[in-house]
Order: sequence, then structure tokens, then C-alpha cells
Amino acid sequence: MSDSSAGPIQAAKSALRGQIRSRMTLMAAADRAEAETAIRGHLRRFLGSTGAAGTLGALAPGEVLLGFLPLPGEPDLVPLLRWLLETGRQVVLPSVVPDRPRQLKLLQVSTPEALESTRPGPLGTTEPQNAREIGPDAIHIMLVPGVAFMRSGERLGRGGGYFDSLIADKSRRALAVGVAFEAQVVASMPVEPHDATVDRLCTERGLTTTP
Repeated sequence: MSDSSAGPIQAAKSALRGQIRSRMTLMAAADRAEAETAIRGHLRRFLGSTGAAGTLGALAPGEVLLGFLPLPGEPDLVPLLRWLLETGRQVVLPSVVPDRPRQLKLLQVSTPEALESTRPGPLGTTEPQNAREIGPDAIHIMLVPGVAFMRSGERLGRGGGYFDSLIADKSRRALAVGVAFEAQVVASMPVEPHDATVDRLCTERGLTTTP
């Protein structure tokens, strides 16, 4: 990509972020709560035991899931993460490290109560306290937030490149599942070579596999 193309692409990304923020501000609180419940339900059926015979879902007891604590405009997954911990799964949360450009520190949460024991982090984030750092190779499934997604898996983040680097990490073996509201799904978006794609997308309408 040439330097001359960087300006227009970044401007287009900024414009799309603004459009999505406007959409989210128009979403009524009741509609948002209903959509969050639906998203958590779809993910719970995908991750957990299903069926009368107790068939295992995609995340077996003892396996590790990367979740996230929501920034404004992102679905609240805390009740789902609490349930996963209560049923024997392991949960880690991302933490932004200012002196590690485009890199996230992954912090393991040991108990459901630890989800409430948080502190403010960099860039407006929230992170767990007194948590142990683990490597990305330990994760089985990662739930990935974003500003906008395409159904084909393309993702627009907030511009820091943190999740792009994590998804593109060569040691990654985890399935990457984008999590968003339907209002964040778009037909097209500007894409650069470093923009990573997700393997699946979950909205209130359901969980889909990207092409």
C-alpha cells in the first residue's frame, strides 16, 4: 500500500466509525438489553453443553476463552463469562499495555467474583486486578469486539491494532469469533493489509461462519 492511499483509507475508516457511533446512540436501552441477552444466549449454546444428552459445546471444561469487558457501544458479556467460570471453563481478559504497541496482555480471571474486581485501564478500558498473565497459545476461543464487521469476517476496530495483532499472531490456535450488534454489521468497509478477519460472527440474530 502506498503512502498516498493511507490518508483516504484512514479517513474512510474514521467516517465509518462515526456512522456506527451514531447508529448506536439511536439504539433504545430496551432494544440493546434484549439484543445483549440474545447474543449471550447464542454464545452460551455454542460454547456450553447442549441437548438432552449433555453434548459438549465448542469450549470444554478446563479450556480457555478470551472474553472482554465492554467499552461503550460493545455488548456486555459479563453474565456469560460468569457462567463459563461457574461451569469450569477458564476465562482471560485483555489488557492494553501502553509500552507494547499493538499488543495486548492477557490476564486470567480465576473466579466469577474477580469479574467485578476491576480497575480503569489505558484508553478507557477496564481490566481485572491481581490477575495472572498467560500467552495467546493457551486460548481455545477468542471473543473479539469491534466497531463494525462484515458478514465475510472483515473487522473495523478502534484504530489501535491490538486485536488485529492478536488474531494474526502466528502462535494463535484459537477460533476468533466477532461479537457485535446487528447495527454494527455493514455491507462494505475500507480494509488494509494489517486488518485481521474473524472466523465467525455473533449478533443478536445468531452465530454465523464467515466464508
